[in-house]
Amino acid sequence: MSDQSKIEEIIKQIYKIHEESGLYNDSLENVLFKFTNAYDSLFLDSIRDASNKAKNGKLFSTNDYNINFDLMRQAYRACIKFAYESCKHGAFEQKVSKTDKEKYQKELEETISFNYIRNTIDRYKLKKYSVSLNNDTLCFTHKKGSRPLVYDLYSRLFANVIPGGKDSKDNVDVFNLNFELANQSMKKQEFQSKKIFKPAKHILLPIIDRFVEYFLRDLDYEIGFLKGKDYYLGDYLLAYSYLAAIGFFKTAYLLSLRGENDLVNQPCIVYPKDRLISDISETTGMSEEIAKKAMEDMVYDYSFHKDKITIYQPVFDVGNYYICSCNVLFHLYT
Repeated sequence: MSDQSKIEEIIKQIYKIHEESGLYNDSLENVLFKFTNAYDSLFLDSIRDASNKAKNGKLFSTNDYNINFDLMRQAYRACIKFAYESCKHGAFEQKVSKTDKEKYQKELEETISFNYIRNTIDRYKLKKYSVSLNNDTLCFTHKKGSRPLVYDLYSRLFANVIPGGKDSKDNVDVFNLNFELANQSMKKQEFQSKKIFKPAKHILLPIIDRFVEYFLRDLDYEIGFLKGKDYYLGDYLLAYSYLAAIGFFKTAYLLSLRGENDLVNQPCIVYPKDRLISDISETTGMSEEIAKKAMEDMVYDYSFHKDKITIYQPVFDVGNYYICSCNVLFHLYT
């Protein structure tokens, strides 16, 4: 076997490392659900930690928070792609145990390390790096005119911690919004459903308005892939902000809990599809037909995302339900 063939075989094996965990042997529906809940559970833990530090007068760094969650978001994105590559459609059980949550969180954390390797291989495929074989070890070097590998990794890691500027300000805005979640007191009777957390319309609309205003800043750039649709981008934004508002109230409720609860292991949004479309229409005033089109365009398309480094479509179509991460909703268009 030639060195080039060996290199390609090693790379192929690297991309299959995730299969060793055994977590991808379940149905695609269950794996998406478990990863999304594991990811949102880490998000809740980070808010609790920051809130406790603030209440106790301790200093904390929003930059550290942003760096850590940027890395975790990239890991979540990679795991979702692994799921689509490895899993088959099957039953959706809608169950996540504490053990499940911990296993999938561990996989997310280990995938952060894998992402550095994957990014290096991606740059080799883009011909920015060359690779040689030393026994069974791949040795990457940057080509003339390309940045050194160490510098490339360094620049990506610190891209979001530059003082001042739009990115820094926006990240702090999102963090402040999360503190509102942590400080808001929620009551069980305010919700029509434990699973959905849809408050009364007069409570929900101001939060939707705030999300609309917040996401409007970069919307055209971020969802440019929707151009050419037979409805307005504003309708998409309204439907998206409705879903983000539902995530807001569910997250706030979970943060108000003081003890263990089965919902603590299932913090993501799980919404019956027909009811979601009906609720969006009833709350925002758009037609159910438009609401359905907006939601269909919000559903994750693996073929579209294969070569993307951002999750543009945060919703998963799982049987009779739509599921999505509250954290991804809060941060996607910011």
